[in-house]
Amino acid sequence: MEKLLKEIIRGAQYDSSARDPPPECHPGTRVKMLERMRTWFFHMDPQKAFLWISGPAGVGKSAVVQTFAEALAAANRLGATLFFSRPNDRNDPKRVFITIAYQLAVRIPSYRAFVIEQIALDPELLEKGMREQFKIFIVAPFVHRRIGQGREALGILLDGLDECEGQGPQRDIIRLISDFVRDYPDVPLVWVISSRPEPNISLTFREPAVMTSHWQEYIPVDSTEACQDVERFLTTRFDAIRARFPYVLPHWPSETQRLQLTHTSSGLFVFAEVATRFIGDEDHADPESRLDVVLSVIDHSKVMESGDQPFATLDALYTHILLSIPQRSWPTAKLVLGHNLCRKHLPDYIQMKNLKAFSKVYHLELNTIYASLHKLHSVLVIPPPERAERASVTFIHASFADYLGVSTRSGSFFIDSLQAGNDFLEQCFGIMQNLVQEMSPGVGKQYYSMNVLVEEKSPYEADFLRQMQFTVWGLLVHDLARKKMIGASSSQDIQSRCLDMLGQVDTTHLYTFYIRAAFCDDFWGWLNKFWKECQGGFKNRGLVTEVALCDLTFDHLSCGSSYPVGVKRTGASFF
Repeated sequence: MEKLLKEIIRGAQYDSSARDPPPECHPGTRVKMLERMRTWFFHMDPQKAFLWISGPAGVGKSAVVQTFAEALAAANRLGATLFFSRPNDRNDPKRVFITIAYQLAVRIPSYRAFVIEQIALDPELLEKGMREQFKIFIVAPFVHRRIGQGREALGILLDGLDECEGQGPQRDIIRLISDFVRDYPDVPLVWVISSRPEPNISLTFREPAVMTSHWQEYIPVDSTEACQDVERFLTTRFDAIRARFPYVLPHWPSETQRLQLTHTSSGLFVFAEVATRFIGDEDHADPESRLDVVLSVIDHSKVMESGDQPFATLDALYTHILLSIPQRSWPTAKLVLGHNLCRKHLPDYIQMKNLKAFSKVYHLELNTIYASLHKLHSVLVIPPPERAERASVTFIHASFADYLGVSTRSGSFFIDSLQAGNDFLEQCFGIMQNLVQEMSPGVGKQYYSMNVLVEEKSPYEADFLRQMQFTVWGLLVHDLARKKMIGASSSQDIQSRCLDMLGQVDTTHLYTFYIRAAFCDDFWGWLNKFWKECQGGFKNRGLVTEVALCDLTFDHLSCGSSYPVGVKRTGASFF
């Protein structure tokens, strides 16, 4: 179970603290839809044990799935939940069925025994592809071992499939579930997927083989039911704001103001959510004036609205929120937002995700970061300072990340996520260059291990520098091997930086650079290529072959590849 736990998508469960507070349907909203879902779940046709909830961004799909998950959990009928989030780095398709398997193992003892047995038989089970994982974690136990036969069905809920990385994996997940439901109607598993109606997802659900095995609930933006639900939501939120600020007039807001906000929301829950967070911000403690600001934004946005700008009002609200950031604080805020956006471009092994690590990478004081984000509590979840070593800033809703990443929507606040990723890597290399300059030969030894240098630091500094080592060494392996490009020219940029960094090493001594073999499937193939490409660069910088590539297991050395020219084996190091 510990091995399984290490590989799950963290923070993706319906009750995870990473999603606290989760989006929920407010009392009296989405009543008809939730009732239809309950009827479907408890009285379904086994051939239709698959529900697709679709709708545009911001209509409240996640709130519906969250509320439904809580209802199933209360009835002891919940199997597993997975809430994807692209901006918050919960989108790895290789871990989808591992995450589901872990939750099922926690809830079903016989399934837990099965999973433990399988991992013991094949320790590399968790490294297999998604299709193979589905066979092992879903088909094998529930079909062949008949685990759960005769018991009540359990729900498996996947929210925000469009935020899962890669259109291919998105389609594969739909087809795997559809085929399973069609071929094994007696298995007591019921599946729910929610997503935006993106073309690749919609086309997959319209495939003949998929159409026969699922039922669909579409949530339009401006349906009568949606508009009524948003109106109820706003009423509840304004009641709560008045309760927090007793000096607000008892009849505030006016009927005209309420109707204007309701009409503008047009069934779009995300707008109502962002607007009321902005209005009720306790740091400003002036909800009446804040409502006036929102209404003025609405009036202004109407001038520029057109048929091809359905989120013009929402964008205008986001723009106004960003305009409230003092000019001196915007560069820092932009770094934080850009770092969150660039995560989708960074390799999985990069662990610089908590706020304190971010502050060290960019040489910023935590108080400076918090000051820059002071006006953004309506669009970001910002961890308190005491959790800065463990938590990161996250987006409340993906629509804000979308807004920032599209120049036609955000204008001067546009953030190029690819450039932000490259800037982050440059900062990492700067820190590693400083480490290299600190290195000096050990007494009575031919080399001085960077790990020794790291261990001399404080516990937090040591942990931070280890993460930095993994980042840089992993980038050497993956990016120079063309395994995962950060940008079109990043491979050459990274190569040049590495060579510049190594050029500062005193070549009369041997310095050990730790590179994990697991970062690359064909390490020696990569090393051959790397050596040929870099040999001229090393010579031009006066370097010889005195760079050790350690921590390689002998299994990786028996691949039949010859050592690169100029590289010879010496004990545990390679020169």
